[in-house]
Amino acid sequence: MGIHKNKTRIKQKRLIDREKLIINALCDPNGLGKLELMLHNVYVPHYYHYIFHQLPFHIQKAQEKKEKVLCIDCGAHAGLMSDIFLWCGAETHAFEPNPTILPFLRRKFAKQISEGLLILNPVAVSDSDSEMDLFVDDGGVLSQGIRIIGESKEMKSIQKVQVVDLIRYIKELGEVNIYFLKIDVEGAEFGILEKLISEDLHTKIKYIACETHERFFLDGEEKMQKIRKLIKEKGIKNIFLDWA
Repeated sequence: MGIHKNKTRIKQKRLIDREKLIINALCDPNGLGKLELMLHNVYVPHYYHYIFHQLPFHIQKAQEKKEKVLCIDCGAHAGLMSDIFLWCGAETHAFEPNPTILPFLRRKFAKQISEGLLILNPVAVSDSDSEMDLFVDDGGVLSQGIRIIGESKEMKSIQKVQVVDLIRYIKELGEVNIYFLKIDVEGAEFGILEKLISEDLHTKIKYIACETHERFFLDGEEKMQKIRKLIKEKGIKNIFLDWA
């Protein structure tokens, strides 16, 4: 009975907390209330909320120096992280190769795209330029698990897509103020992170958050250990591997 009551209390608290988030967002649509609801909706770990609390101030200070602040959303999917970047005032570069989702993103961000606030790249990202198969699992064409890499007999190719070397892309941006790089690319992150670190490009970006997908590979744990070792050896503090 005690365990049952405890579980009920936890569920009730979660419902109350969600209700508070919604009420705060409705009462504070242009402030922290709205931002907290957006962060909750995209499952940003609570201990990383401070990054986005500081983003508007960071943008303000950059504007005083006539600089612009850029955020990069790799694996944009429905554009929920891009929503947050844009809402906080950052220019955003989004990457999404899924041909089914792209029309929704173009319509959703039509105003921001026309104003140059969002650059929508209809390509996948990796550690080199190429053309690769885009695979879909049993989650369907809107699944967040669509990817260009990995090992699974259940996956089937839906079409060829262009793949951009993210490291080259970032370098070609020149001397810009990159505040945040989100990498959620269903397995391609290992090659990207290794190259990013080996070329010390992580030092040009304030925060890098990555959702890892070692489960997609037979040697996934080895890939993770290699990245963690590189991060430890270089004393890197701005790469977060526990994003989701």
